Amino acid sequence: MIRLYRNERPANRWAQWQARMEENFQKAEEYEKTSELNAKEKARVWVSFLSSYDADNPYSTEDNALKKTAQERRNYWINIKTSLGKKPSSDSQSAAKPQHRGKRVIPLPSF
Repeated sequence: MIRLYRNERPANRWAQWQARMEENFQKAEEYEKTSELNAKEKARVWVSFLSSYDADNPYSTEDNALKKTAQERRNYWINIKTSLGKKPSSDSQSAAKPQHRGKRVIPLPSF
């Protein structure tokens, strides 16, 4: 019985981690829906999400499904930017700043 108790603790921690991941995935989807972010910024939302959840939850496969969807969304926004004839900027400073374009600035999430 003690062994079962010891195994429950990591599982509970992973369950909490998974719940945070799912909550942040939903937040990333909300950022993606806004028209106030351009394609580059939307791609950065997914990059941030993926870098925050690079661990593998050994108690679930849902984390892998969310990561796969996040990778697809990241790739979509990267490819839509280039398919519209806009090449990614090589200037790292311009890549780090959100474009204002006269609209309210939405801070990009850090998960």
